[in-house]
Amino acid sequence: MSKKQKVVDNTLHLIKLAKLLQIPIIVTEQYPKGLGPTVSETREALESHSPLEKVVFNCCKALSFLERLEQTGRRQIILTGMEIHICVLQTAVGLMQTSYKDGKQKIKLSKIEP
Repeated sequence: MSKKQKVVDNTLHLIKLAKLLQIPIIVTEQYPKGLGPTVSETREALESHSPLEKVVFNCCKALSFLERLEQTGRRQIILTGMEIHICVLQTAVGLMQTSYKDGKQKIKLSKIEP
C-alpha cells in the first residue's frame, strides 16, 4: 500500500480522539484469515476492543454489527477503513437502509488523503 504509515498514523489519531471524547469504537476486520489481521499499531491502540470478523463488505450484514451499534446508543456514526470504495461505502449505504436513516441524517463520505 502506498503511504501505509500515513494511513496508520491518521487512524491512530482518530482512535485517540475517540477515546478522548469517549466515542464508542466498534472494530471490524475483513476476512483476517485470508487477508491478515489489522496492523499491529492499530491492534495495540485498540487492545481492549475485540474485532468483529466479517466476510462481507457491508458491516450491516455482518453478524452482530448492528446489535453492537445499537448498544452504543449513538445515532451519528464515523466510519473509517482502508478501502473507502468498498467496505466503507457499502456500510454507509447499508446504514442508510436501516433505522439509521430517519430523514434528518446526512451521510458525507470524505477521503482523508495520506
